[in-house]
Amino acid sequence: MSTTESGPVRGGLLGRLSQGVVILGVLAAGAIGGVAIMSYERKVPAAEAHDHGGEKKDAGHAHGEGEAGHKHAEGEAGHKHDEAEEGHKHDAAEGGHAHEDEHDGHGKAIKLTAKQRENAKLVIETAGPVAIKQTLALNGIIQPNEEKTVAVLPRFGGIVRSMTKRLGDSVKKGEVVARIESNESLTQYDIQAPMDGTVIERSGTLGEFAATDKRLMAISDLSSVWVDLRVYSQDFSKLKVGQKVDIDLPGHEEPHSATIGYLSPIGVTDTQSMLARAVVENNDGGFLPGLFVTGHVLVSETAAAVAVKQTALQYIENKPVVFVEDEDGFEKRDVELGVKDDTMIEIVSGVAPGDKVVAGNSFILKAELGKGEAEHVH
Repeated sequence: MSTTESGPVRGGLLGRLSQGVVILGVLAAGAIGGVAIMSYERKVPAAEAHDHGGEKKDAGHAHGEGEAGHKHAEGEAGHKHDEAEEGHKHDAAEGGHAHEDEHDGHGKAIKLTAKQRENAKLVIETAGPVAIKQTLALNGIIQPNEEKTVAVLPRFGGIVRSMTKRLGDSVKKGEVVARIESNESLTQYDIQAPMDGTVIERSGTLGEFAATDKRLMAISDLSSVWVDLRVYSQDFSKLKVGQKVDIDLPGHEEPHSATIGYLSPIGVTDTQSMLARAVVENNDGGFLPGLFVTGHVLVSETAAAVAVKQTALQYIENKPVVFVEDEDGFEKRDVELGVKDDTMIEIVSGVAPGDKVVAGNSFILKAELGKGEAEHVH
């Protein structure tokens, strides 16, 4: 009996012990789970707090950036204000410089460095009194001087058997220039040059008949020639015998001076012009008959108190100006013009005798003046 009861009793105790262990395990598991849940619940507010703090931090950072941006904007505004003030000062400085360069209302002084002056190659001449010579330009042609020209004619009519001289050949007085076979005597005779000169015309041909009224050739002394000038009706009254004329010949640097020796009383119908003739010495043979030339006849002469070369003139805003050198540089002067000739022009006002005027390459100073004005406007 004891043995039988001890078995169930032992079995029951073991069973209850097992149930207790299970219950404790469950409780323990629950406790652990609760702790985990509580721990998780506590972490959520912490994360939110962290996020909220981050938002605050971001907000603070943005606020800081706003302040910095505000300061930056203020800095830019200040910088622009400083630039404006500096620009104003710069403009004022430039205005002061232009004012300092004013010369009694004439214009600004243009200053060039030594290198600029060397490169510019300015030609400077002193203004002073000059005789202004007004001339009339006339077109003309060189002709043989008919007063020093002879025609060569046969004494008896006959056949031309020889011609010893060609056009342009020089001949001596008494030299044989042709041979004719007479129809009357059937004999040949020589024709001699009547004067020294140059053959300017040849019309005889071998084998043809030479009549006594037909010249075989013409010989002229070309040591002097005629220059026949064409004068139109509006200029007739400006010319008279004895007036000086300068003749420009192509290929010659200097003009050749002569005087008008003849004015034709008869006009030319085709051109409605008249003839003015000058006798020109031609010892060097440069004036060849047949060439065109230009003559400049002196029609009046005026004494100008102040004159400069026409090359000194420049035009700014359609007004004539010259550039005068002084101790400060080169000064632009407005000028009033008077009479002129081919090279010189009278200055009525704006330049005084003795002023040093830029007579060559003055366009360089005009360009410098334009650049300076453009920079000042900028």
